[in-house]
Amino acid sequence: MLVTGGTGLLGRHVVQALRAAGDDVRLLARDPGSVAAGCEVVAGDVGDRVAVRSALRSVRAVYHLAAVTEKWRRDPGEFERVNVDAAVELARAAAECGVERVVHVSSFTVFGPSGATGAASASGSEGVVDERAVAPTANLQNDYQRSKHRAHVRLAELAANGSAPVVIACPGVVYGTGTAAARNPIADLVQRQVSGRLRGFPALDRRWTLAWAPDVARGLLLLRQRGRVGESYLLGGPVASLRELCAQVGAWAGRAVPRDLPLAPLLALGRCAELAARISHARRSPRLSAAALRFLRHDWVFRSAKAIALGYECTPLRDGLLALWSDLHARQLVDHAPPAAVPAA
Repeated sequence: MLVTGGTGLLGRHVVQALRAAGDDVRLLARDPGSVAAGCEVVAGDVGDRVAVRSALRSVRAVYHLAAVTEKWRRDPGEFERVNVDAAVELARAAAECGVERVVHVSSFTVFGPSGATGAASASGSEGVVDERAVAPTANLQNDYQRSKHRAHVRLAELAANGSAPVVIACPGVVYGTGTAAARNPIADLVQRQVSGRLRGFPALDRRWTLAWAPDVARGLLLLRQRGRVGESYLLGGPVASLRELCAQVGAWAGRAVPRDLPLAPLLALGRCAELAARISHARRSPRLSAAALRFLRHDWVFRSAKAIALGYECTPLRDGLLALWSDLHARQLVDHAPPAAVPAA
């Protein structure tokens, strides 16, 4: 099995799931030193055609997770080159090399925010989204989402005309354990809440569909086995607002729920941060960016019924949060260990 993006938060869990299933794993990685022991490595990235061809040699399936996941880049063309062009070329090359299945990791955001124009007609239920129709581009929030949308549409077209054996997975807001979770927004929230450093946060009542990384990883393996070529599958989990999440962790840790900060001033600050990063030719995206904050304007609630019908399972939020807290404590990122036992919801 070939995995791209195998050193990221979700990718590491995919590698673990494949190895637990007894599969040989090959990674296409820019930094071979970051790859877990026991995996074959091809050095390179998804934009390197020679490396991609080498990595595809003699593999039965590809799990394509590599992407620019930041919501803003000084050069917006990077989103198109990596998230769209490289994904399409990989799928075509895989087909030419006789690969049986390409599981492409798209994004739930391609279906648009719940409650937005078109969401009700796409899902048949007001405010809840499913896989029946991708969103109009007007409902997308930033360059990242627009690039994932374009890749999603083009790969679905390739599969529909028989040009590539692609199944498309659309995970929810993924959270999980491990060193690759360092900049994950849910891990960051839990870390700050447990440590008593989360004084305020915007849009606390917005609802998110949260997806535990090991669940999504197992779901990707399931789609390779049972998913239909050309079909899209949402891989979600429990739905919660940020207020509910912070209240749950806060109750265990003895911390107050943060204040709800107004979003508009933060969006203005985010635009200033983006402008400063562009002018200074900063190599990294600003920590506060308007592109990321626009996500908080909407709820993101969707169904995973299609994947559940294939056998996809979702971990309760309570269990995921406790496991995440345990991992943060084990890596000495928070001082306090989680409670040994908490009441079931």
